[in-house]
Amino acid sequence: MRWIAQGVLILTLALTLVYGFASNFDFLFEDQAQLAAYPRDPQAEDYRALWHRPTEVLTRTWRPVAHATLMAQRGASGLDDAWPYRLLNVFLLGLAGVLACAVFKFTPFEFRRVPLILAMLGWVFHPVATGCVYRIVAGRELLLMMVFVLAAFWLYFRNGFLYRGLALLCFVAALGSHEQAWVFPLLLGVAPVLKLPLIPSRRDEYRGANQGLSPLVSGYEWKEWLWVVVFFIVLGGYAYVRRLALRGVAIGWEPERMPIRAFLYGLQGTFLPFREVLHEPTWPVWWSGWRLFGALWIAMGLIALCVFCLYRTDLTPIWGRNEEKRRLAFMAAWFLLWSPPLAVLWTREPAFTEMSLWPFSLAAFGVLAWAGTRVWSETALRQEGWVLGVSFLIVLMAISFYRRVEHRTDGDYVAHWSRRDPGAGRRLEAQARALAKAGLWDEAELLTRRGLMLSPDDRALMNLRREALERKGRLEEALAVARELAREGEDADREKLADTLLRMRRFREASDLYTLLLEKHPDTPRLKEKLEQSLTGEREEESPGS
Repeated sequence: MRWIAQGVLILTLALTLVYGFASNFDFLFEDQAQLAAYPRDPQAEDYRALWHRPTEVLTRTWRPVAHATLMAQRGASGLDDAWPYRLLNVFLLGLAGVLACAVFKFTPFEFRRVPLILAMLGWVFHPVATGCVYRIVAGRELLLMMVFVLAAFWLYFRNGFLYRGLALLCFVAALGSHEQAWVFPLLLGVAPVLKLPLIPSRRDEYRGANQGLSPLVSGYEWKEWLWVVVFFIVLGGYAYVRRLALRGVAIGWEPERMPIRAFLYGLQGTFLPFREVLHEPTWPVWWSGWRLFGALWIAMGLIALCVFCLYRTDLTPIWGRNEEKRRLAFMAAWFLLWSPPLAVLWTREPAFTEMSLWPFSLAAFGVLAWAGTRVWSETALRQEGWVLGVSFLIVLMAISFYRRVEHRTDGDYVAHWSRRDPGAGRRLEAQARALAKAGLWDEAELLTRRGLMLSPDDRALMNLRREALERKGRLEEALAVARELAREGEDADREKLADTLLRMRRFREASDLYTLLLEKHPDTPRLKEKLEQSLTGEREEESPGS
């Protein structure tokens, strides 16, 4: 057990080094808006309500398990400091790394401890995982999903009815944290196809025992498929309950989910990530021909490394090659099933996020751990493996550490976002317009506020914000936005200002504006009707009995 303690100590020190400086960082706008929607002192009925309605304020998703933890922490920690929330996210990030080590350390993988620890540290400190810490709400959802999925994998491969039952509970919790967990039953179906649970222990292989797959126990295959069917039944039940919770909330946004683009984005973000943060990049921003070319070369190098380790006889004994192929095939299945076009198929998020690549990237680091296991058996290559592994880990940690400067305050985050992605404001406008069309004016107002932080002079966003404020009854704020639009705008903006004044029963000012507009457009019946309404209201106010 000493190596476990050493690995946890190394992980704790590395997490402190990379994320310890975030202890005094402020909330981001999206996190504060979501946490402020929770009651200060949540009661049992508040937790029950999470299972009957959408939980995410801005994207209207349904993730009750993750939001139950956020609601509980909101009641305990308040909104004075962000560090308690990020501290728990850092803990979940480390826990996911530990569980990944547990999955790959035991049967049917049994990777060697040193290359496994180096590979899983690389996965934990991959730059795409930084958003899981700094973006409190979205990060909590993804981290809890990965923790429960990895725990379910570890339990499922232990066999036994109790272990499989606990794995089923973990799967339910993972689904309640994030929709991407629906991939888990597909991977369970891959395992019996590859006869992965029947692969013998590596201890026999290292001793030189010439043996193939473990002999089939009575009823093994139909029992395995029966468990897979049970997991799919649970998935179907989740889909039904989720549909009930989201009933009546139809949002008409069309996210950028072109399969080929999404897969290329996954390759690029996994194998050659940006140094800067691109949480929800638009297509012109993340697309880079030279970066994609480099990512493809790295992926091809990883494939060449697998071939080298698989067919070099002093690394892989002849009697173990089929077993190694099965392990690699499972990694390939993980890579394909967690790829962005498929894994986020069921989510209601309007855009790809960089964080969604983190589960996808685990397969690449699992392959590195597998190759390291093979290389570690050759003493002549062990030193080179050490140097390459540690160097690669330092580079990933340095990129993740650099990203902290963009999350100190929401102002720093917005400044970086608007500089790197000028089209972000237009995307938020489309999302806000879809929410407004669905009648979700509170959420639309929040998105317009965020959009104007990115594009302060976007007149379409300002008009949408004015309309949202009017629908919410915040007429004074709507009037301020309308005046700003009319100051340098066209006559249509001045008409909207007059309409706002008319709703506020400020008839004299509205009449003056309508009169000026009629002088320019005397043949507009709409303006004549509005002027008559404002004059009628003005006369009623001036009458003695008013």
